[in-house]
Amino acid sequence: MSLARLMFACAAIALAAGCAPQSTNVPHFGWDTKVPGKTIAMKWCSDCHGIDGNPVSPQFPRLAGQQEAYLVKQLKEFQTEHRSDPAGSAYMWGIARVLTAQQISEIAQYFSAQKAVPGPSGNTALESKGKELFHQGIAAKGVPACASCHGPQALGSGETPRLADQWSHYVLAQLDVFHTEQ
Repeated sequence: MSLARLMFACAAIALAAGCAPQSTNVPHFGWDTKVPGKTIAMKWCSDCHGIDGNPVSPQFPRLAGQQEAYLVKQLKEFQTEHRSDPAGSAYMWGIARVLTAQQISEIAQYFSAQKAVPGPSGNTALESKGKELFHQGIAAKGVPACASCHGPQALGSGETPRLADQWSHYVLAQLDVFHTEQ
């Protein structure tokens, strides 16, 4: 699938799920720098990511149980328009732009404290190959094991994201973004 078709599909699903690009700096519930991050997470972020960080659509990443430092870093990258994920930046640049450092910290604390809900199992043969790649890499191609950074249980650490329980569709889309940037 081409990047343009992927971006269109993501945008269509986002609109159907109630998310829309943010062309203004004022979210629908009334923006104020004094609004606690938890309130923002529950009233604004939940539109796409679910109230507990477990979205119903695989188009949006699971934030529940994600590393707090990683969430802070990503929100700051969206805020400064340095995060280049085409589907995410269309929505997140406008949203993150108006967040204070305190709100970013509180949003990250809220979602990192939520329990991640595992997704449904898929193709067991493909999952087995993925697990092998995750733990062993591909030595012949110089591809390191994912576990070397993300940990043996894929829980991440610090600014290294948790991959456990993340939508496979989302992980594949992010790998495509990383590949495109190289």
